[in-house]
Amino acid sequence: VFNGTTDEGDTPDVAGLSFGDGVSDLPFSIVVLCKPDVNNALMTLMAKEDSSTAEEWNLRIDASADLVLTLTDESATGTITGTFTTTIGTDLVLVGSAYDGSRAARGLTLYTNGLPRTTTLGGSSYTAMENTAALVHLGSRYLTKAQFFDGNIGVALLTAKHLSRDEMWAVKVACNAYFALSL
Repeated sequence: VFNGTTDEGDTPDVAGLSFGDGVSDLPFSIVVLCKPDVNNALMTLMAKEDSSTAEEWNLRIDASADLVLTLTDESATGTITGTFTTTIGTDLVLVGSAYDGSRAARGLTLYTNGLPRTTTLGGSSYTAMENTAALVHLGSRYLTKAQFFDGNIGVALLTAKHLSRDEMWAVKVACNAYFALSL
C-alpha cells in the first residue's frame, strides 16, 4: 500500500536500468499492476529520475488520470512521450509501456489489461536518453520525492526488452492466474 505522501521504494543506479547512452536507445518495457485510490492526481508509477536535470524515463498517471510514458534526452532538453488519453480510474488495472529503442515517439506503445491502447505521441529535440546516476523510484520521482502514488501496487516489472502484444497479454494472463483476477 502506497499512502500518497511518504511511501515509495528506490533501487540503486546500475547501468542495466538505463536504456540510452546519449547516442542510441535500447528497448525496454514497464508493467505495473495497480489500484489507484484517487483519480485525477499526478502520480508516478516508476521512474528513473533524481531531479529535473537527471531524468531518463517516467511512467505515470497524469493530473487528468491518463497514462503517460516520457523519455528524456538531458543534453538536448528533449523528450518523447506517449499518452493514453482515457482515464485510468480507481479500479485494479495492469498498465504497461513498451519502447522499441527507435529514438522516436512512434516506438512507444501503452497498454492496459494486456491490450495496446491508442497512444497520442509527442516530443521534441530528442536524440536519445542518457545514462545518468539517477535511481529507479517506485511510487514517486526525484530524490526530493514528488508525485507519490496513492493506492496499491501488486506487481512492478521493468525489463530490457520491448514486450510484444502477445507478451503483454501473457503478463496479464499470469497476473490473473497468480492473483485469481479477471482483468
